[in-house]
Amino acid sequence: MQIYLLDIGGERPVFYSEEPEPSAADVAATAARGGVRGWLERRYRSLQTAVHDSEEGVGARVRRTWQWLQRRTAADEALLRRLRVARRIKLYYPASMPAQDAREAWSDYLARRRRRHAFWLALNLLIAPVTLVLAPIPGPNLIGYWFAYRAVCHALAVFGVRRAQADEVKFSLYPSDELDDAVAASRDEQVARLTASLKLAGLEAFVKRVAAERGDAPHAPVTVR
Repeated sequence: MQIYLLDIGGERPVFYSEEPEPSAADVAATAARGGVRGWLERRYRSLQTAVHDSEEGVGARVRRTWQWLQRRTAADEALLRRLRVARRIKLYYPASMPAQDAREAWSDYLARRRRRHAFWLALNLLIAPVTLVLAPIPGPNLIGYWFAYRAVCHALAVFGVRRAQADEVKFSLYPSDELDDAVAASRDEQVARLTASLKLAGLEAFVKRVAAERGDAPHAPVTVR
């Protein structure tokens, strides 16, 4: 799993990773996994499939609403969930940054995200049983499914972070000259450079989501370091 340390303004850097399509081996491993984690992963996939397969009528409106809600989740959440199945983490950081600073930034990031997702997991677990009483009703059942789905997502993120913090995944640091090169330009120019040099197709959408979360101006200058 390749992760990139980016400074797009703000007090702390952010971490970005492209999301690959799950392989047949990964799908099979999820299906065979037991325990709470296995149940959560299967529930996560079944809820996604149920909504994505709705193509017309009420189902289509539910799917559009679901996708709208998804776009309002944290931009880096998918990265954290994928940590639970990562075999190796390669963290790329700007070559001008000391390796120890990059490692400390990663450790601090994991600790903060673990606290955040643990809090929201507890909150969604409290709300989900109440809203699930609406499940038999056509249309409003999205409310119950959403809180149950979010509880599963937060649980998987917590599992992923715990696994990375416990050193269950091989971790390596790699200095990157490309990250140093995208400096002293507008945000759009920097994203374009990194997209081209590192072939990060989803970077532009990610940066826009992070900027929206922070309330940044859309064309504010930013340093990647």
